[in-house]
Amino acid sequence: MSKYDTLSKISPFPTVNLNRVSLPLDGLLIEIPAICKKLYFRDDKCKRHYESLSTSNISRLLKQCPHGFSSIPFEINNNRIALTGIVPFPRLGGELERNVAKLNPLSKLDTNKLYDAINALIQLVENVDLLENSIVKNQAMALHEIRKLNRRIKQTAERICTSQNPAEPDLAETELVQIWKTSEIMSQQFDIIEILAGRTLTELPVDRVIEIHKILLKCVKIYDPFKAGTFKISCLPTYHPKIYACIKTFPIIFTVLIENAIKYATGGSPTHIKIVANGRLCEISVSNISEYAMIDSSIFKRGARGITDKDGSGNGLYVAQLVARQHSSNISVETLPIQNEKMVCTFKVSFQTVN
Repeated sequence: MSKYDTLSKISPFPTVNLNRVSLPLDGLLIEIPAICKKLYFRDDKCKRHYESLSTSNISRLLKQCPHGFSSIPFEINNNRIALTGIVPFPRLGGELERNVAKLNPLSKLDTNKLYDAINALIQLVENVDLLENSIVKNQAMALHEIRKLNRRIKQTAERICTSQNPAEPDLAETELVQIWKTSEIMSQQFDIIEILAGRTLTELPVDRVIEIHKILLKCVKIYDPFKAGTFKISCLPTYHPKIYACIKTFPIIFTVLIENAIKYATGGSPTHIKIVANGRLCEISVSNISEYAMIDSSIFKRGARGITDKDGSGNGLYVAQLVARQHSSNISVETLPIQNEKMVCTFKVSFQTVN
């Protein structure tokens, strides 16, 4: 369940999800006016009203909708929400507002109560986040022994695969390769938990020269036993860029972007990975086709999720961005709408080369 779904169930007043606009939901005390449910599907005026509230800098100001009700947007972490279907006091004014006030007396609310509700919801989320951080920190300490056991599994599986096929261990018995690669994915997840708990890993020095394409291919191979044939890698055969990196954290960037692309790809569509040179910069992009959603830089905030009907904590891209900044870079995202409510989603990151 997304954070908006949870907040909408405890909000006393009607709410609408500005991250992904749809019909507003009833509040605990006040329901969305019946006329709103009819008007929302009549034309696109209501939807355009809500989309206009979802700006990059949300201010908690009342704005009247095309039919006379009012909405007030606010933001909790990356969740953009509006209390809506309201006739405020003091009034914003106008004949439409007077008409809906007469027909919907239960929707008339003191503006101070709206702000009280917003502040209470924000405080609740902040308290829950503090609790989650405390739990994650304790879990990271408890996972130390599990990490050691997982390392033993990984080393044992790798040794068996190597003994079966010394030249290409990845082509050993499928089940054994999957055990080996699963343990590698678990190792990455443990590192992410550690970063979430205290970020100490992102303070490690960036002092090892690595070849980017080798690290990328290794990350792809981790997921290849589960998604064979879904990766399309494009790179000039003569291009072998090297950068300074923290070997402990750097692979997290690629594993998160690859896993994110696999998770949201529609209909088994491939994940396209490109490595290109731009002067002294090496640029990497990871693209996939997914369901259309409003995705921007807020996706890198802690707990953010582009599409809420998929499993996930919403912390992967947040951690990947921390690691990118550790390496003096920044991950960006671009979306290109295509037909049938689909989009091409592309994550890009670049690094200064040393050769």
